[in-house]
Amino acid sequence: LIDSLFYGDCVLKWLLVNALTSMGDTYNKNYYLYHDSVLNKWIVIPWDYDLSFGRNGDPNLPYPLNILSDKFTYYFPPNLTGPDNPLKSKFFGNQVLRQRFNENLDSLLRYEFNEQKLYPYIDSLKTLIRDYVYRDNFKWGTNEEFDEQVEALKYFITARRLYLYKWLSNYWPGEINSATLKITDVDTVYHFVDKLGRLLASIWLYEASGLDSIKVEVYPDSAFQWLPQEVMPDKFVKRFYKITPYPQSAKFKFKLRVEYMDRNIVKTEVGNGIIDERLLQLHYYEGNSWHMLKTKVNAHANTLTVDTLTDEMVNGKILCAFLPVEYNLRWKKVDSWTWNKLNKVKFYDDRIGYIVGETSTIFITTDGGSTWRNFTVWREIPFKDIDFSDSTVFIVGEQGLAYKSRVGDTIWTQISRGTNADFKRVEFYNRSKYGVIFAPDSGFFYTVDGGNVWKKFSWVGKDIAMVDTNVIYMAEKNGIAKLRIDADSVSVEHIFVDSIEFDLIRYKEGRLILCGNGKVYVFNPDTNLVNNLGFKVNDAKFIDTSRIFIAGSSGNIFYSKDGGKTWHKQPVGTTLDIYSVDFVDSLRGWATGIFGTILSTDAGGVTFIRSRSSILPEKFVLYQNYPNPFNSMTTIQFEIPYGDYITIEVYDVLGRKVKTLYSGYLEADRYTLKFSAENIASGVYFYVLRSSKTFIIKKMVLVK
Repeated sequence: LIDSLFYGDCVLKWLLVNALTSMGDTYNKNYYLYHDSVLNKWIVIPWDYDLSFGRNGDPNLPYPLNILSDKFTYYFPPNLTGPDNPLKSKFFGNQVLRQRFNENLDSLLRYEFNEQKLYPYIDSLKTLIRDYVYRDNFKWGTNEEFDEQVEALKYFITARRLYLYKWLSNYWPGEINSATLKITDVDTVYHFVDKLGRLLASIWLYEASGLDSIKVEVYPDSAFQWLPQEVMPDKFVKRFYKITPYPQSAKFKFKLRVEYMDRNIVKTEVGNGIIDERLLQLHYYEGNSWHMLKTKVNAHANTLTVDTLTDEMVNGKILCAFLPVEYNLRWKKVDSWTWNKLNKVKFYDDRIGYIVGETSTIFITTDGGSTWRNFTVWREIPFKDIDFSDSTVFIVGEQGLAYKSRVGDTIWTQISRGTNADFKRVEFYNRSKYGVIFAPDSGFFYTVDGGNVWKKFSWVGKDIAMVDTNVIYMAEKNGIAKLRIDADSVSVEHIFVDSIEFDLIRYKEGRLILCGNGKVYVFNPDTNLVNNLGFKVNDAKFIDTSRIFIAGSSGNIFYSKDGGKTWHKQPVGTTLDIYSVDFVDSLRGWATGIFGTILSTDAGGVTFIRSRSSILPEKFVLYQNYPNPFNSMTTIQFEIPYGDYITIEVYDVLGRKVKTLYSGYLEADRYTLKFSAENIASGVYFYVLRSSKTFIIKKMVLVK
């Protein structure tokens, strides 16, 4: 029947593609079905894309409904337990065709679909397109997202190949959720696959002494009973791991990669309290305390990787993934129901706010952000900025796109400026009738009557900020220009010059922020400040003249409480690019970004504040506590030259741990801790600074 209806090996190749890629939708939806009128046979061409070609051919020709169907199931194994597709069922029901499928699949796994063949090919493609991806302003994610997806693709090849080998052989040693492998060599990788063909863990051995074998056990969809109270009820992955060496006296050092399940909202082990999986860290349990491991998370592959582990860390111990216990997130994610890049958020008052983005997307809230309504003006052009003149809201975008509406209304009127220039900014001075619409490559339009009449001035730059009714500061390629508008002319004064290419400028009450090339300049009446924060700043918001937020690439939101002298990174639960930040008052704030990202805070957006100087430490330093000797309370200071996982602990003279003062990731800086010894006996104690590469110990004396 199949040979009589279909041409050649097209069905076989179609099923093989689905088996390798694990994409059940290509079985049922995404294919191109073509009827050859000469051969009088159908040809199936795999086509896995969101906008499928659909089916083609003579509309009067009977479609083989008894062979193909439209049933849809996304995930499937390659055997008969997958979705009910009549063609697949008939194919695998024929022993000759099934044997032909098995032989072809085995050949593909041996010679084509394997790490040796595909990894170098993937790397070559990554190298080919990497620079283009990094420069692409329309990409969904960050550069980190791109790198993660490349690694996730490699991981899929390994995991899928192991599963298909199991399916072909119909046998795999081990148990369900458990696998044991004999160790024969180091400097190699061991993949632990259970009886069902699931990849439980991968271990790269660096060193081994007296090691015969390793057993990996995984407890999926299970919560370990002794989790820290700080991560309950939902800041952990509902899965834990156990690694047991044989014999247990063996010594070894290795790299570990494990998987967790996060397939969709319904079927997941990731707790609702985890906004961004990249903040997860593996921890091991030592009977009465948890120790954090420096963990690399791939949120696309759903893998956790620790580069360096030893037998002491895992032998007979439980490993769990959860947020660091000191992590305190002040921002929460808001469902936006869009994939679009959201370029700007701005509130009119504590109730009415707007968000705009790609494909002329407009979100509006009239209840302080509790609910958002989505509108569009049906233009495939991105909106870029929002501002208010009295009770009118203005929105501008690329290709000369500009609209206005009454605040809180949903009826929009297009503003025609007779230009196709890309508008970047719209700003009104203190919501007055004086305002500008700015196009970086074309100039700006100026209004003195609330947007009824606009006059064009062809002075180009990078960004603008209104500092008076007729005065504009313009960020240029190498400084700031002060533009004064008088009737039909513009007078220019250059007030700051630097070699930096500035692309963002904001102003409030004599304070000015200028950003470019990762640097942030803050101009105050008394002094000029500069910090190199190392990321692209996309927006800045003055709460007042002292408190400032800036937002930018890779999920960076920084806060300054001293007018820009020091900056403090805030955990926001995402590494996606942030394009805009706005605050209604000192507590309620919003941020938007790529991939439909909307964040909100009702706690000021500030988690903790550290003292950060512009000059970073050059080496690890643990200072002598002060006072010493001390009675009940003493201060401990330390410095770290680069970001690392740091532990500060106190021990008695017998080497018993008395207290953990800090355990977690810290950026390069100087830090201060307080040690309270109210319930500790007098005597000599030692305090220790430990990082991945450093161990420093100091002595202190407690006298009561």
